[in-house]
Amino acid sequence: MKFLYKRIKFLRRRAIRSLLDELGIDTSSIQFSNRFWITGDGGQALKPGQFAVGESTLLDGRIVIGQSGRLSIGNHCSFRDGTRISVKQQVSIGDHVFGAEEVFITDNNNHPLSPKLRREMTLSPPGSAFWKMTNDVNSKPVSIEHGVWLGFRATILKGVTIGRWSIVGAMAVVTKDVPPFSVVAGNPARVVATLEDDVESSTTS
Repeated sequence: MKFLYKRIKFLRRRAIRSLLDELGIDTSSIQFSNRFWITGDGGQALKPGQFAVGESTLLDGRIVIGQSGRLSIGNHCSFRDGTRISVKQQVSIGDHVFGAEEVFITDNNNHPLSPKLRREMTLSPPGSAFWKMTNDVNSKPVSIEHGVWLGFRATILKGVTIGRWSIVGAMAVVTKDVPPFSVVAGNPARVVATLEDDVESSTTS
């Protein structure tokens, strides 16, 4: 049993590495866990240019990218176990971004608003056309700027920009833009503190 488990981990890791190579990702410059997986919406093949990741970044969790979606992750980032990222249009993540366990980032509603379409979705098997990121699913780009820290189970919803070096508290739900150097918490997330700029000012002085 132990041998079988090790074999499964080996095959999964090799499959992940092969997929990342096909997408033009230099796997020698990043780390990824055996749990990490990235796929196109509905299992469709991803194309080079849909996913980009910088150096010295750790990837975990699951990423789903729609047919025309684009996801970019910068350098020196870390995304932990249970991370979920859903991209229909565009999600941009800067450098030095840290995500704790079970962070959820999405640029879309993940389902149509229409009751009729949602009913048809539930009557169709998972993976069918009704379960994909169609034009009926609303989306707006998400931008997470340099140095943002995302707490445990933080949720980032569509159309949001999180300003550089901000902190999103554990289990916060971000529905509106966050100013740079801010601490936000709650559902919906609100600014609860402002941080001193001790990083950018020190590099420019």
